[in-house]
Amino acid sequence: MTDVTSPGAGQGGPPGVSFPRVGRRAYLEETVAHLFVTSSGISVAGRSMALLPTASNPSLAVPRRPRRAAATAVRLYKSSAGRGTRLGLEVLAAGLQLGAVDLLPRLRLDGAAARSGAAGQADLTGGGADVDIVELLSAHLGQEVHIAVYSSAPRANRKPVLHVFDRLGRPLAYVKIGNTRLSSQLVVREGETLASLRHVSLPHVVMPELIVMDRWRDMDVMVVEPVRFSSGRPSEATLVEAMREVAQIGGVASHELAVSPYLAELRARMAAVPTGDAATALAHQLDQLGGLASRVVVSLGSWHGDWTPWNCSRAGRRVGLWDWERFVAGVPVGFDRLHYALQDRVVRRKETAPSAASALLRDAGPLLDPFGVRRDDALTVARLYLVELGVRYLLDRQDRTGGPLGDVGAWLVPALRESMEGPVRTGPS
Repeated sequence: MTDVTSPGAGQGGPPGVSFPRVGRRAYLEETVAHLFVTSSGISVAGRSMALLPTASNPSLAVPRRPRRAAATAVRLYKSSAGRGTRLGLEVLAAGLQLGAVDLLPRLRLDGAAARSGAAGQADLTGGGADVDIVELLSAHLGQEVHIAVYSSAPRANRKPVLHVFDRLGRPLAYVKIGNTRLSSQLVVREGETLASLRHVSLPHVVMPELIVMDRWRDMDVMVVEPVRFSSGRPSEATLVEAMREVAQIGGVASHELAVSPYLAELRARMAAVPTGDAATALAHQLDQLGGLASRVVVSLGSWHGDWTPWNCSRAGRRVGLWDWERFVAGVPVGFDRLHYALQDRVVRRKETAPSAASALLRDAGPLLDPFGVRRDDALTVARLYLVELGVRYLLDRQDRTGGPLGDVGAWLVPALRESMEGPVRTGPS
C-alpha cells in the first residue's frame, strides 16, 4: 500500500517569543493562534480545530471541516509506528470522518480560545501581515487548502510543522516555519540542502521535493512535497545501503584524524560552546580524543545529521527520508548509523540515556562494520560522534528544554569518561 508520510512532529513559538518548556496543548493553542491571527482576529480557517488524540496531551491539531482532511492527517501521523499504534490511528480517523469530534467539546479548539492565547503577542509586521497561513499556502499551491499542525516534546529546535490537504483530504505538501533564530536557521538550511541535492542520484533514498521558500511575518517558511512511502519500516540492509549512499554525496576521503579538517572544525565549534561544567568536561574529552588521533584513520563523507526511526520509512525497496536540516559534509562515515542506533534505544526502546550511550560505544564495531570502519578505529569514531552530538546540544541550549538528552553532562560526558578510563569491548551488547 502506498501512502504519504509526515516529516516528523512539529515544534513552535511566535516570533521573538520563546516557550520551549510549554506543554503540548498550550503549544498547539499558541501555534494555532499565531498561524491564523490577523489584525481583525482569528481568521475563519482557524476558528474550529480539534486537538488529538487527547485534550490534555495532544500531538496534533486538525481542522474539524472538511472531515476527510482531518481523517487523513491522523492516518498519516507517526508513519513509522508499530502495528498497534497504526490500528489505533485508523480507528481515530474513522471516528473523525463520522463527526465524533462534534460530540466531544473538550477536543475542540475554537477561535475564542485561540484568540486569548494570542492576545498581545501577534506580530503582524513583515510581508503578508494580514494574510493568514492558509491564504499564504493557498496562493503558493494554487488552490484552497486546509492544514493540520503537528506538536512535539519541548526542544530547542521546536517549530511549527504543518500538513497541507485539499478539500477532499488529499495530501498536498508539508510546511516548516522557522519562528526562532535557531529554527529559522534550520529551515533555511534544509531548503538549501533540498535545492542543492535535487539532481543528485540516490537509488536507495527518496527525499522531499522543495516547492518554495518564502518569508512570512518575519518567519522563514519552507514548503515541500510529501514523501511517498509503503507501510512498514525499512529492513536493516536497505537502511544501511541508504546510509552509505548519503555518505557518498560529495565523495569520501580518508584522513589521519590528527590532521583532518573534521577534527579542526569540531575543535572550533567546541570553542564556541557557552561556558559551563558540561562544556568544560566535554572539551576535556575532546582533548583526550585528540591525543589518540595520531593512531586513527577516518573516512570523511556526508551525513543526514538527524537520521532516526521517525524521520524515515520504507518506500518500496528504498528509504523515504525527510528532515534534512542537519545535513553536512566532511564528517566521519558511519555517524548516521550511530545516531539512528542511539535515538532508537532512547526513544523507541525507552532505555535511559546513560545506558544507551554506553551500549553505543560497546556496539561501535558491528554498527560500523558495513561502512568500512576498522574495528581498531570504530570506538574512536563512536566517541567522536558523541562529542559531535554534545557540541550540537550545547550550542542549541537543549539543556534549557528539559528533554531526555538535553543535559549532556548527565549522560553523554559520563559515558565518554568511562570509555576513556579503560578498554571498552566492542561487540553486540
